[in-house]
Amino acid sequence: MVDATKVKRDLPYLCDYGKDIDSWMEDFISVMEIHDIQEPSRIFVWLKVAVEADIKNVLKSLCTSHNNVKRYPTYKEVQSAIEDYLEIKPGDKCSVLKTLKIKQNETIKSFNYKYLTLYHRLERDFMKIISVDDYLNSIKKRVYPHSQVILAECETLSEAFKVAEKAEKAERRTLESTETNNISMVYQNTKNTRNVLLNHPLYRGLVDDDNVNINHSNFNNSYSNYVQEKPIGRSYPGIPRNYENVYFNNSNFRSIRCYYCKQM
Repeated sequence: MVDATKVKRDLPYLCDYGKDIDSWMEDFISVMEIHDIQEPSRIFVWLKVAVEADIKNVLKSLCTSHNNVKRYPTYKEVQSAIEDYLEIKPGDKCSVLKTLKIKQNETIKSFNYKYLTLYHRLERDFMKIISVDDYLNSIKKRVYPHSQVILAECETLSEAFKVAEKAEKAERRTLESTETNNISMVYQNTKNTRNVLLNHPLYRGLVDDDNVNINHSNFNNSYSNYVQEKPIGRSYPGIPRNYENVYFNNSNFRSIRCYYCKQM
């Protein structure tokens, strides 16, 4: 069963697309497929939800009846009717393509498909106006692919698409490799870290959390011997007796536990 709330959440609204009716229709069809809405009457209902009030009347005029059987318009008929109503000219479609920008989380490959689709819908004379420079302007937020297209001195859109897609793949592999190496280095540094100050007699009786299984009696003896060396009645900084965990301001120190105090 179709969840109307989810469909409404994903639905592309025409008012957000300006004169780019092609992209709106592509996105609308995609949402219908994702939610498995195939019945023409249901598709028509969602079409009316996605457009403004005046365009709803345009869509309603496309419906016809014959022998009590209602016929609903196709996607192509809907798009054509909306473009006629909004007086969208071939030059407007060319302007849409020239100002098209890649989205933040959109892949180069996905963007290229959209770009090429809009390009082939232009009239032949307007196709000649679109250049590699226009494409570069569309992907300039993606610094590495953008730079590689420039360095390759691409002369056609087809060449630019291929170079940009390869650059994005290389960029992703580099990032993945760097992340893996960083994780490995952090793990090794954590395992090998041992502060030399912990070897000082002042820290006898205190052990690292990684060594929780060390014999308690050894610590008790070490601590007792250390205390006996000091005059009675005096307190000595650095020998915490009432705290289970000791933390140091220096971030290189690791948390350590006093087993003597813990047993008390």
